[in-house]
Amino acid sequence: MKKFFLFRRKEVSKASTFASDTGEGVDIFGVAADLLAFMTAEQGAVKMVFNNATPYEDNNLVDGDSMQKSSVTVSCQEGKEMDVIESIMIFIGRDGKTNIMKFDAVSNFSNLSDLKLGDVSDVVSQVRKSPVERATGKKSTKTFIGGTAATAFGTPNTIQGIDFESSENKPIVDFNESGITLSGGTSINGWTNSGTGGSTYNASVNGTPTKLTTVGREGSGVATVAADVTTSQYFILANQLEVGDDFTMYMVLSNTPSEILTLNNGRIAKGNVFGGDDATSFGLGGSDSDASENLFAIRFDTFTGDPAKAPGNPPQSVTDENDVETMQVLVVRRTKENVIFIHDASGQIISTFEKEAEESVVRKIQTRYGTVVQQPSDQDSSSRSLNESGRLDGVLAIKNFGGAPNAPSPKFTGHIARFGVIQKDIGTENAASLAQDLHDLYKPIS
Repeated sequence: MKKFFLFRRKEVSKASTFASDTGEGVDIFGVAADLLAFMTAEQGAVKMVFNNATPYEDNNLVDGDSMQKSSVTVSCQEGKEMDVIESIMIFIGRDGKTNIMKFDAVSNFSNLSDLKLGDVSDVVSQVRKSPVERATGKKSTKTFIGGTAATAFGTPNTIQGIDFESSENKPIVDFNESGITLSGGTSINGWTNSGTGGSTYNASVNGTPTKLTTVGREGSGVATVAADVTTSQYFILANQLEVGDDFTMYMVLSNTPSEILTLNNGRIAKGNVFGGDDATSFGLGGSDSDASENLFAIRFDTFTGDPAKAPGNPPQSVTDENDVETMQVLVVRRTKENVIFIHDASGQIISTFEKEAEESVVRKIQTRYGTVVQQPSDQDSSSRSLNESGRLDGVLAIKNFGGAPNAPSPKFTGHIARFGVIQKDIGTENAASLAQDLHDLYKPIS
């Protein structure tokens, strides 16, 4: 009797994908037990590695690269790792009535004992798409495409340490530590755009933000220099950036442990980080009441109603400064269907904005040919009220970052290491990978 493993991390949603190097988006994964190559363990976790379980049958790799096998990591009780591995071996080797072994983090169920399946991080299915460099274990950026006689590989789509993998995924604006300009000492007088939009979107300043040259937890809060903005300081784009359709926005924010605990009540992303020229577009903090309810809040250009809101921004529940996380990575993306997802530094989706069912009004229109039923997706968004609450469509307008003048308080105060916008939704897997790459690049080492 053929046997199978069935893994479920989350309910299938619009963020689900068929394959993912990070595991984010692969919410259900079924695989034949006879494809199991080997099992190994770390404290509190067992990894199962499978043969021939990737989307690709043929790969053209450069020297030093390999295609990793697909794997699933499941959490277990510490000290029970060997028992779990042995139980899986027994299931595969013996005849029995059960031919499917389940690992379900949604219903917290498994055929096995000694597992921990109460959280999405307890079941991670990595169905591989991309090769890795064997020396580092990181995703490979090497390619022969675009190579010349003088260069072995083509030029990767890298901006200041982050590979965006394709020209289509490169940001139109990217403000990173290399572009900070000074009027003297550590006084910032501008920020050069490293994105494809070039000088069109270079930024000037309101007030005099400070360049933090002391790096680490007690300095910039990240591994590099960063810009510090206080209550009256922010950056002003030379021209307003407007994105009307799907987009991906990313930011690396930080602060010192003491300020996170004493001034921001345990939060880093507190207050509005960006805003449009007329203050109708803003995010991500909303108002003081939104912060107290652990909500992210976003509103788009010309809208005047309450912003769209979704949970996912709780304060850090620590009291010792040594335990404070000083850096927060957020990757925000809006799909073509106007669903907004926010990924954290691990790549996981921590917040989802989606139109509520009661907003989806079906209209019946009389025509000369009879009654036509118009679904919500068919309705012209321009006919909707600008003061309607919670709208997820509309134009993302960014004139300022580091603060949104005239937007609801509080204004963001803290450190900005990186801020950028891509003019498309790069998808669940790429957004998760971007978040992890930003975390790895900017995480303070001391």
